[in-house]
Amino acid sequence: MKKAPISLFIVDDQSLYNNDLKEEYSDVGKYAITVFSSLQKLADHLSLLKRPKAAINIAVVSLKTDNEKTTSPNLTENLLLKFPYLYIIKITDGKELPKEESYKPTGNLIFVKRNVNTLLRIDNGIKLIIGRRTLEIKEKQRDIARWLVVTSIAIFIVAVLLFRILYPGIFYF
Repeated sequence: MKKAPISLFIVDDQSLYNNDLKEEYSDVGKYAITVFSSLQKLADHLSLLKRPKAAINIAVVSLKTDNEKTTSPNLTENLLLKFPYLYIIKITDGKELPKEESYKPTGNLIFVKRNVNTLLRIDNGIKLIIGRRTLEIKEKQRDIARWLVVTSIAIFIVAVLLFRILYPGIFYF
C-alpha cells in the first residue's frame, strides 16, 4: 500500500476533536491520521519519522490542560524550529488570537479560536496548508522546467555559433 502523502497529527489531551477530524479525513489513500495526547509524544514520533520530500505534515494542536500557557507555546516554538516541514494549526481559548507576525520566519503556524466554527476553521486551515504546499511544489517544477528551456536554448545558440566558426561554408547559400 502506498503511503499517504498527507500526514495529519492530532494532539488533543481531552479528545475534543479526535472523532470529528478522523471522520472528516478518513480517506485512507490520501490522509494518514495519528493521534497523540501531548506535544512531547508528537516530537518523539517526528524525530523517528522519515519525511518524503513531497509529504505534507500537519499537526492540529488542541490542549486544554491547566499548564497550557506555560508549556505549550515553548513546545510549539521548539517543534517549529526542530521540524521546519511541520505545519501547526493551534486551537486557542483566548479572546484575542496571537499575532502570526511573530511566527513569520517559519510561516507554519495557524491560530484558530475555539468556538462553534472551530472544525470549519481547522478544515480551512488544512486546505490552506495543502494549497500552499502544492503551490510551492508547482513553483519548483516550473523553475526547473524554465531552467531546462533556457539551458537548451543557450546550448543550441552556442552550438550554432561554434559550427559557424568551425565550418563557415555551411552557412552560405
